[in-house]
Amino acid sequence: MKELAETVAGNEAAPDAIAATRELGRALDRALAALPPESREVLLLRDIKGLAGEDTASALGLTLPAMKSRLHRARLELKSRVEAELGHAITEELA
Repeated sequence: MKELAETVAGNEAAPDAIAATRELGRALDRALAALPPESREVLLLRDIKGLAGEDTASALGLTLPAMKSRLHRARLELKSRVEAELGHAITEELA
């Protein structure tokens, strides 16, 4: 029984990690909502819904290269907005 308790305790995230994750989630929600519609739309279709590149481009009425360009710009803008919300850079572990 002691082994089970140690395993469960070992799998729990530290309170500061939980708080940081929640803070990041709230910042991400606010930053996503503040994006221009065309940026938000491409991010939602490609990164959230997981549509293939060709399907995302078709849904947006764009060529694949144009969709990729818009997606890249949208990701950069979202990252910048999240970092501004948090007041610090996002590390690779969180990104």
